[in-house]
Amino acid sequence: MSKQKKYDVVVICPRFPPEYGGPGISFSRMAKVLKSCGIEILVITMRRKEDVGIYKSSDFDLLEFKVKNNKIGRFVFSLKVLMFLIIKRNYFRSIHVFTSGWLTYLIPFFSSIFKKHSSFCMTLLDSDDPLAIKKSSFGRLKLILFNLYKNIISINPEQTKRCFQVLKRKKGIIEGSLGVNTEFFTIPTIEEKIISKIGFEIPKNAYVISFIGNLTYRKGVDIAINVFLEILNHFKNVYFIMLGARTTDFKDEGGLFSSLTEKIGKFNNTKHFKFLNIHGEEIVRRVLYASDLYLFPSRNEGTPSSVLEAMACGVPPIISPLEGFAGHIVRNGIEGLVLDFKEKPETISNILISLLLNPGKRKILGKNSRQRVLEFHSQERALYTYLNAWNLGKYDIRRL
Repeated sequence: MSKQKKYDVVVICPRFPPEYGGPGISFSRMAKVLKSCGIEILVITMRRKEDVGIYKSSDFDLLEFKVKNNKIGRFVFSLKVLMFLIIKRNYFRSIHVFTSGWLTYLIPFFSSIFKKHSSFCMTLLDSDDPLAIKKSSFGRLKLILFNLYKNIISINPEQTKRCFQVLKRKKGIIEGSLGVNTEFFTIPTIEEKIISKIGFEIPKNAYVISFIGNLTYRKGVDIAINVFLEILNHFKNVYFIMLGARTTDFKDEGGLFSSLTEKIGKFNNTKHFKFLNIHGEEIVRRVLYASDLYLFPSRNEGTPSSVLEAMACGVPPIISPLEGFAGHIVRNGIEGLVLDFKEKPETISNILISLLLNPGKRKILGKNSRQRVLEFHSQERALYTYLNAWNLGKYDIRRL
């Protein structure tokens, strides 16, 4: 950071740029909008270039504390962040946090001492919301520190409810938006859809079901594979695209990706599966343009941005009953389907096949989905959220 430059906001986001999904990646995609409003932002990250491949140019300034993603590395990162904030406290006005762990609670404490405005964005339910914090180790102390944030952004109604119940406050609790770029994520033309399918070596008349996100147990990727394989037992004209990082976060010997590929290989259906490990919104849009349904059987979420981007592209989402998201953003039978994935895969597959063969119903769901995103998760609404959270209401947003 140059000696002369001052920032409106310092953002603490250890895993920036994010790979897929979540408020972090939605925030990164708001860069040009925030910059166009004259807001100067510095993002502090611990990610190294080799961790995420090639960095794209950003409208944010980046400060990289290059450490390994383990306990020692995260501890060192926390110390470096706190030292930086103390030494450079005259060079910024506000601190915004996208992270977890003790740094989440130490930053508002630091902010209160040095009279800096601080804000936090919740992500997952049962992880960084007040009810989950209360139940964790040192929960009472964490809540005292957490409550020092001037503003807390909740991304879904259940998070807001838990803030009211546990923190006993309404002031500074801001109902936020993920800020989907609905000018980029649009409903494709028939030609665009065909081009996307052909680009993935999929017949233009075939059906496509997609999933986007880290390939983890929490995301329910194992559930998705079981459903996919069951569909193929009865319906051959369908392909599955899975876009996400290959990790070992899976309750099975050998790790997630090897377990999935081995299972698929046994069914001799590998040509119907497209596993992609590529980053960037361009590839996300290509996948969604090719898709007829979006399957997301996650076990735990806050508000999944990948589902919102699918909805913006008019792709009906098939989701699990995610608290605070299902019934609010995705209403069963209106924007998509909310299914209990504890049901037998055969039951789920029959429902999906029926929807694939009903283009009229898919079109209605897709249209409703995009309208829902425009109503609750537009970039304009997200911009208002950030300006309020950072106490920067003076900035002109008419350039959006």
